Amino acid sequence: MSKIYIKVLSDDAYAYLTKNIKSVTELIKNSDDISWLYKKFPRGPFITKDFQIEDFDLTLNPDEKDRDLTIENDIKIYNHLKCIPNYLLFDVKFWLWLILEKFYSFSKISMKIGGESTIKDHWLLKGRRGLAFNVLARAYLRVYLTIDDNLTDKYEYSRWVIENPERFRNLTWSLFSSNKELVLGVVKGEKEFLDQNKVIENSSFYTIISKYINSLGSVMLIDTFNKDDLSFCVYNKLESLYGIK
Repeated sequence: MSKIYIKVLSDDAYAYLTKNIKSVTELIKNSDDISWLYKKFPRGPFITKDFQIEDFDLTLNPDEKDRDLTIENDIKIYNHLKCIPNYLLFDVKFWLWLILEKFYSFSKISMKIGGESTIKDHWLLKGRRGLAFNVLARAYLRVYLTIDDNLTDKYEYSRWVIENPERFRNLTWSLFSSNKELVLGVVKGEKEFLDQNKVIENSSFYTIISKYINSLGSVMLIDTFNKDDLSFCVYNKLESLYGIK
């Protein structure tokens, strides 16, 4: 595919959307495109940045029911966007260009609009979990935070967390969720424990592990931990939870 310039939503357009969530919800529900937003901003609601990426498409996967397809889409999103500078990549208004324009149809199918809260939290990213609440940004984060170049299959942990959403969801609520080394340590410990022990996976334990790591952070400088330090702690905690030790 050819290269395209990336865009971000303008400040004025962002202010309009966030201040008019009720009417915007109805417009998105009942529109096949965002011509309504271009009518509101005749000069265009987006600002083109002097940065190009390879153009790409995503395959529709309603409710992420096909996990293999979810993995394929997530890895594609990561690989096409990883070259973007962080000051753009982690700007909500960049993701709103992807959500509202480039992948508008994909977004409507992937984030079914139940009401205003869907638009506020999942589309406009105003909720507590921020980027992790949006299907496109979450896809990027799932790979970005779990890819490990030291493994034969660098996507091994990425595939693992995507197979069961609970393995990643609770990490996005955590105080350490933006620290790649710590997220890798948690995931490594969880996966190694399940691989090495004949137990039935209990998804509720992922909430406990997340709280456990947050509690460690209150008494230790866990930012100084490497992934092996943390995976050891997680492994031992799971032994206790499953009654193995």
